[in-house]
Amino acid sequence: MFLGKSYHVELQRWVVSVFTCPNCHEEQYASVLGTGRGEGMSPYFLANEQAASDARRKAKREMDADRRLALSMAKCPLCGHRDEDAVLSAKRGPALLIALALSASAGLVYFYLVVDPHLFGVALFGALGPIGSWFIWRQARSSWETVDDRVHFLSEDEVAKYHRRQNRKRRAARAELESEERELRHADKRRRKRRKNRVRR
Repeated sequence: MFLGKSYHVELQRWVVSVFTCPNCHEEQYASVLGTGRGEGMSPYFLANEQAASDARRKAKREMDADRRLALSMAKCPLCGHRDEDAVLSAKRGPALLIALALSASAGLVYFYLVVDPHLFGVALFGALGPIGSWFIWRQARSSWETVDDRVHFLSEDEVAKYHRRQNRKRRAARAELESEERELRHADKRRRKRRKNRVRR
């Protein structure tokens, strides 16, 4: 039994990225939806802040990976090409998990039928393999079946608006940095003035 607190974070965000077609090599801006989940554990409630931070970091890492995967499987809006190698790569992981689950299930059923027919619980547990495999495949297939819904290629007007927003953010960040630098210079000048006054006394 775990004594402590667990943190669960789910992130979902649209992020503008650059798509490069592997066929025609054209670059397009696309808004991509990424989803990620993360969990952090705080044993005996001693590291709550660290556990929450870990959960958020894991969720962001998974969200970024999901976004990159969706972008790699997107269909090029110019030539219509889709990178089938990326699609196969996305299917490979779930297929391996399903193969392992079915192999373990077959082994348990074989043990029940051949080795010890009295252990019905073993056979029942083995029968859960196909059910678990179905759930794994159902959850995983959405990553490639919903690609066209999660990748939105920007029009020229949308790209221009995106660049204007980015420029405003950069100007605001630069103004904030300059303000902080001015405040530091003023604080340093005040310290030097106080030090000089103390020396005169």
